[in-house]
Amino acid sequence: MAIDKSCLQYGLTESERGQFNEQGYFMIENALTPAQVSALTEATDRIYAQKVAEGHDAKTALFYPNFIPDSSLYQDLVDYEKVLPKVWDILSWNIYLYHAHLIVTPPNGQAPNDNTFGWHQDSGRTNIEMEGDPRPRLSLK
Repeated sequence: MAIDKSCLQYGLTESERGQFNEQGYFMIENALTPAQVSALTEATDRIYAQKVAEGHDAKTALFYPNFIPDSSLYQDLVDYEKVLPKVWDILSWNIYLYHAHLIVTPPNGQAPNDNTFGWHQDSGRTNIEMEGDPRPRLSLK
């Protein structure tokens, strides 16, 4: 697979690098167009409707692993030109997708609580066994 060199214009800025090093995240404003957001929302809604039709309780959050193959729209995001160069700048060249899941939390009219999917650090055992400062950069979401 060849990568279009024009994606290099989207490399990590010094401001983004600083924020990532300091806070562990940064946002990429307008990375997706409104049309892309709409199409991805429709694809997600289709998957959710299918899972409900298959018996998932529509009142509970859907946790659906390995969803990338379900739509070329998701597949296109794996090496998306506005994001991949930033990932490369953070993790270097040896990058692969090893874990992906789709979470849909339907509105239930209740205030969020501790059981709501919220911000958290992934990687389970790795964080316990490789404790240190700074922690190794093994993955991103």
